[in-house]
Amino acid sequence: FHVNIMDAVDCRFNLDGPSKEARTFSLSFNPNNTPEEFLFFYTSVIAPCLTDVGFSRLDLAIDTTENLASYYMDTRNPTKKNPRISPGGKLETIYFGVPKGKKYIRIYDKKNQLKEKKAQEIELPELWRIEFQLRGKACADTWTTCDKNLLIHTIKYPESVSGVWRNACENVRKTTEGIEWMTDYEKRKCRKLLKESKGTDLMPVVHQAIKQSEQRLQAELEQWMPGGTEQ
Repeated sequence: FHVNIMDAVDCRFNLDGPSKEARTFSLSFNPNNTPEEFLFFYTSVIAPCLTDVGFSRLDLAIDTTENLASYYMDTRNPTKKNPRISPGGKLETIYFGVPKGKKYIRIYDKKNQLKEKKAQEIELPELWRIEFQLRGKACADTWTTCDKNLLIHTIKYPESVSGVWRNACENVRKTTEGIEWMTDYEKRKCRKLLKESKGTDLMPVVHQAIKQSEQRLQAELEQWMPGGTEQ
């Protein structure tokens, strides 16, 4: 069964005991929206009753005012990629990985989402969000390197790349698998060119955002762990 505490925390208790998918007792919450009163209640009442405490999922979000629809986004290693395109042909969201995997990345037009789901208009010309969803017992120890495999950069082709290959690369960039008539060799070459033809690279900004927040976020994690994140 499950209950909602203070309209901010989802509390679940598995009457059948722990399983591969869930522990006996779990809490789901967004620390940015959780009342301070609950943290006090958790640390003084709930935490002392718990054993084998750990994080099963962590979500980390980074916002940027760059228009990421005009950027090339991929991963260094082969990863399932699922772009969502608007009826007007503009990229709205792109997913990397699978929802229940150890690392799932969502990159989406946050400004458009706020407008459509919350009828909220913002003055910024662009607002995009990069979200990392991490699962597994080690997520509290590995979150600082969650962006390690991600690529986000504008494309600047070397002069040696012909117009034919540039057009082919653009076709691959805008679709999941490229054009049907392309051979596997041509698709691989296009992906290699896209990864190597860097213009403006956004990943140093992402790295820096995580680094600047590391101490603060680690302290927040330790608040929720009796004895720290080693347990």
